[in-house]
Amino acid sequence: MEGTFIELRLEVCAPPEKVWETLTSGAWAEAFFPGCRVESTWRPGALVLWRERRGPPFAKGKVVLRNETELRVVYFDGPDSDVPTDFVENYELLPRKSVCDLCVTVGPWDGAEDRLEWASETWEAAALKIKKIAEKDARKKPPTTTDD
Repeated sequence: MEGTFIELRLEVCAPPEKVWETLTSGAWAEAFFPGCRVESTWRPGALVLWRERRGPPFAKGKVVLRNETELRVVYFDGPDSDVPTDFVENYELLPRKSVCDLCVTVGPWDGAEDRLEWASETWEAAALKIKKIAEKDARKKPPTTTDD
């Protein structure tokens, strides 16, 4: 991929399954702004819609890759368009013993350099929110059942 990209890598003290669960829940979307949410089934070919509260989508993408370690979304030229752009979000998990690294790549930001500083800070906050939620969920003990 060519151009200016935001690239983040952070260690998450949680199994990859918890990180995927957090990532695909959209619980981290409010890191961008209050009321922000993302909707998708996250299956290959599924739409990814970003909304502000209950309003219409302000961004639309499509899942183009999903496997055990990677998720890639390509965005369209506006929420009402079906014309893809070269703007992508790529999420990759690199499992290591009891932790995994979450790698996030977003861009290119060429032509939008005026938003790059805000986007970098916001994506870092979003990645940290994914980390926080996944680690918290990983510490929760599953409910115990008793045989009566």
